[in-house]
Amino acid sequence: MTRGIISQVKEAIRDRGISDVVLALFPDAVRSASGIHMGSVKGEKGQSLSVERTKGYWKDHATGDKGADLIALWKQHRQLSSKTEAAIELAERLSIEIAESKADVPRKPTPVPADAPLHNLKLGMPFPGNEEYRLTQIFEYRDETDALLSFVLRYEKLAALSDQKQLKKVVPYSFDHDANCWKMRAPKTAYSSLYGLQKLRRSPDRPVLLVEGEKTADAAAEQFPDHVAVTWPGGTGAIGKVDAAPLRGRDVVIWPDNDEPGRKVVPVWQMKLAEIGAASFKVVDPSDVKIEKWDLADAIPDGIDVCQMLARAEPIDLRELRTFNRLDMSELVKRLIYVGKLAILVDEC
Repeated sequence: MTRGIISQVKEAIRDRGISDVVLALFPDAVRSASGIHMGSVKGEKGQSLSVERTKGYWKDHATGDKGADLIALWKQHRQLSSKTEAAIELAERLSIEIAESKADVPRKPTPVPADAPLHNLKLGMPFPGNEEYRLTQIFEYRDETDALLSFVLRYEKLAALSDQKQLKKVVPYSFDHDANCWKMRAPKTAYSSLYGLQKLRRSPDRPVLLVEGEKTADAAAEQFPDHVAVTWPGGTGAIGKVDAAPLRGRDVVIWPDNDEPGRKVVPVWQMKLAEIGAASFKVVDPSDVKIEKWDLADAIPDGIDVCQMLARAEPIDLRELRTFNRLDMSELVKRLIYVGKLAILVDEC
């Protein structure tokens, strides 16, 4: 049986030479008799992080972070969710040919088989192991052909038990193709799919409204029927795992939540959309609503015109960022300054 992608990438890196690969990935790293050195997992100049030259063991002596190979280092550098995802990126970046294997983790979620056993989801059912939360919404993730991929479940705390600490639980629910059963976990894939893929295909000419969370996406679809409302699973920290290719060539408007995490997603999505080749990118300023964490799924306050907010979305030029889409993420971050709701590139000179 063909070996998995991680093993194949490890072998290819070893054949090319650990030192040469590190220097190719991190141009500011320096070689010495004791190994290769850089400032941190970000790849800047310095001596804190050292990489062993024969097997790729690495350790950041300032933070204590360490790993067994360059795949683990790349995972940390890019803040990816798995070594498989890191191996896929390295294979693409280093032009490593990967032989397909049935044992490899699929790149994207695959549809639930027609003969799969039925799930037992019912609104109102308690969260496993915690009767305080009840299932209030079931969101279906489907592919471009409308085939079911997985679910995201929203549980909310019973009103009588509400203590304002954690009022909801949002969890993935997917079909395990190997075990032939449903499990409360995300699909075992290198990349995740957008919520609303089938709508993108049905409306290829409509602008895309990118929001945070499935509940908000459904609300946005009702409020703005001339847009295709989509979102991604896993929240702010999971953007790197999203397969954004379906947004290639599309006009995209992002409406972030009115909070600090919401503001942080804007430059991350700007870089991602520049990489995949979106046609245009605009940002809605949510601060018109003076309510922290407000989003489109919440009640619209008096005096707020969401249509006007959308119309005033600020355009951001993606062309400059595309010029740098071959650079390391660390280099992009160095050149990116986040000001208010806008991310702009600056000259290092």
